[in-house]
Amino acid sequence: MTLIFCADNRGGLTFAGRRQSGDGAVRADLLREAQGKELWMEPYSLAQFSPADRSTIQTAQPLPLPPPPESVYFLERSDPGPYLAQAERLVVYRWNRLYPAQTRIPLPPEGWRLHSRTDFPGLAHKSITKEVYLK
Repeated sequence: MTLIFCADNRGGLTFAGRRQSGDGAVRADLLREAQGKELWMEPYSLAQFSPADRSTIQTAQPLPLPPPPESVYFLERSDPGPYLAQAERLVVYRWNRLYPAQTRIPLPPEGWRLHSRTDFPGLAHKSITKEVYLK
């Protein structure tokens, strides 16, 4: 399973139970990451996607564990800890900003190694960094 989430410069994930930020370029790249695989997310996250894209996305709260084989999980409000143990690949989109955060994750997570790092322009952010980690 591939696990995907977005974080600020200090590993912040959420504030007051909401996503810190969003960006259409991240959503487009996320859909490319999931192409040909089963994409899962929380119902909260689905509203960001177009009606055409929504028809291909599975939702559940919480997301199923163990995950279906070859699936992609996009987490925004759930603690990624239980899912990290099941994942083989991790994609982190970094906002390259500091936002208020109540939920954080240490990056990189223990036991993971950086495989690649790419910067790309966002629609709402000047630059977004995509990091791919492997166990």
